[in-house]
Amino acid sequence: MFDEMSLCFVCECAGAWALDLSWDIIARFGKQEAMPREFFTDFVKVAQDEGRHFTLLASRLEEMGSFHGALATHDGLWDWQLPLPDLMAHLAIEHCVHKVRGLDVVPTTISQFRNKGDDKTAELLESVVRREEITHCAAGMMWFKYPIKYQTQRTVKRKCKFGYN
Repeated sequence: MFDEMSLCFVCECAGAWALDLSWDIIARFGKQEAMPREFFTDFVKVAQDEGRHFTLLASRLEEMGSFHGALATHDGLWDWQLPLPDLMAHLAIEHCVHKVRGLDVVPTTISQFRNKGDDKTAELLESVVRREEITHCAAGMMWFKYPIKYQTQRTVKRKCKFGYN
């Protein structure tokens, strides 16, 4: 049976993990990969958005009579990323798998809330979370491609410098 409070809690926890993972990308991979300033700007914005999602959904939980931490959760989203060796692996899993999958299921989640008469949570997911998650996927994909583009440019410059065609 569908329970609106439990589903809202799942969405809120995903936002909390996404917030942590956004800062983790910056802290672990920004310097290691010699990323440009725009990388940091993009992921600070993602972190700000995720913080807003968490705060809005946590407030919604309180309106429903619950609170963050009231239900048990798991560390799956955090645990999968710890052993990842580099930025590309991290972005591939977080932004090209988990976030895209979230976008795939959010229309169904919105419908579930609406079908139970919870238009407030449905509207929050539709007008704020879904719209911003699309930009997060786009940022992840852009920075996933960046090391390949950067390496290709460096190779071309090196070949030109040494007279290769």
